[in-house]
Amino acid sequence: MNNTILLVTFLGLIASAGFISSNYVITRKWILILQGIGMAGVGSMFAVRAVTENIPSFWGVTAVNALFLVRNIWLYFREKHLGAKGVTDKERVTTTWVFMFIILTTYLAVTPIPSNWSMSFDVALFILPFVAAITNVLGVGQSKIIRLKWFILLSVSSWLAFDILVGAWQTLIGDTFSAIALIISLYRVKQNSILKP
Repeated sequence: MNNTILLVTFLGLIASAGFISSNYVITRKWILILQGIGMAGVGSMFAVRAVTENIPSFWGVTAVNALFLVRNIWLYFREKHLGAKGVTDKERVTTTWVFMFIILTTYLAVTPIPSNWSMSFDVALFILPFVAAITNVLGVGQSKIIRLKWFILLSVSSWLAFDILVGAWQTLIGDTFSAIALIISLYRVKQNSILKP
């Protein structure tokens, strides 16, 4: 196994650990931090592959993940500075739509749009990551953790469908653990809300 394969494997494991952990935790701070680690891992992994395998399309994946990472850093420091009570609903909605526009515009710019919309396979390859991006942006834009988790579960479900469609079995394992972590965290959030006076 050469150094590049080892590096790609290491970055993939970092990404999986970040996403699975972020889907398990139930505090906004740790969701943003751990999801950011996952996105940094995925973006770096595809950047390495773009260079070593000479596949320019992988730079698109790197760019989209970099934007998600920037969003998470921005939200983390904004909320750390203002505190959870300091972020108004208007600010939350505005930030969500700004990042929705930036991320989806970038996705559309770097992802080939299907030339034949009657080819369901090609359409699914385009639509599933698009839906995953939308639901992630909407999820992180929620004020309540329970709603955030449900949107992220929709995002992970889109990736699961994508993995099955393209036969990405290694990624399917990580996304399956992410879905399980999300289901457990939804139970934990519900239990916490029951236990609170």
